[in-house]
Amino acid sequence: MKRITSYLFVFLLVCIPFLVQAKECNSNNIEIKSIQLIEKSNTVNELSPSSIQNNKINVDVKMYHIGDFAEYKIKVKNTSNENFYFDENNLELDSNYIQYEIY
Repeated sequence: MKRITSYLFVFLLVCIPFLVQAKECNSNNIEIKSIQLIEKSNTVNELSPSSIQNNKINVDVKMYHIGDFAEYKIKVKNTSNENFYFDENNLELDSNYIQYEIY
């Protein structure tokens, strides 16, 4: 009985990861539809309007003080039938000076 339990455990350990794979959307099926400045601190200047080019967001703001912020609303469309999970890991950002948040 102990041997059967051990074999069953090994079988489940090996086979379950292959059986329970959730489908996830290819990022090429994601389309950025719009971006809009919602709120900013008093000392932030938007030098040019935000835009979208080839699914890349362009934002041109000037910040003067620590703690300045600009909040944008971004609409994204998933053109596939699969789930897409969007978080900070999807952003291609590298900055030692600005903190990005998604909520």
